[in-house]
Amino acid sequence: PAPVPVLRTARLTLRPWGDGDVPGQGEGPDPASLRFMPPGVHPDAAGFPVWLALQHRRAAAGDVVIWCLADGTTDHALGSVALFRMGPREGRFDAEVGYWLHPPARGRGYLTEALPAVITHAFTAVADGGLGLTRLHAATDADNHASQSILERAGFQQWGADRQAYRRSDGSLSDGVYFELLATDERVDQRAHLRRGIP
Repeated sequence: PAPVPVLRTARLTLRPWGDGDVPGQGEGPDPASLRFMPPGVHPDAAGFPVWLALQHRRAAAGDVVIWCLADGTTDHALGSVALFRMGPREGRFDAEVGYWLHPPARGRGYLTEALPAVITHAFTAVADGGLGLTRLHAATDADNHASQSILERAGFQQWGADRQAYRRSDGSLSDGVYFELLATDERVDQRAHLRRGIP
């Protein structure tokens, strides 16, 4: 399995998920989670043990590294960041980025703070303790402008879009928007270059 290193930022600790990270009251999926994420990605308290066991199996397969994004002071779980679909270790170069926050943790800039640490670990050479990747990519619901803004702040650039590409947890279909970042790219906020004009 790929190791899950502990990463620290000014306010956060990114660490492995544990049995004690069960979502509390109001921390399970809300309408935004159901609208923008595939089924089962954001667990509630009842489904957390099954969700955690699945993450352990995925990690054991070696193609995913998933962090619990925790408060740096209290260690309370706030959400999740993952690198997945990395493929076999031999010849590995690419990964998809996925993330979510519990509803009470949104709007505080946590993912904007956490992603640079994850990106740095992804692009750091294996010999230096990183994953040695050269490309990261991400996909979002076309209506999920908040997620797109997070990626753009981290330096990701939009490279494509398609129609009716996703089935949301609520059963509706949505368009997709796709982003990428190379290890050789300058990591600058891309939002100023977008026609959408996201603030």
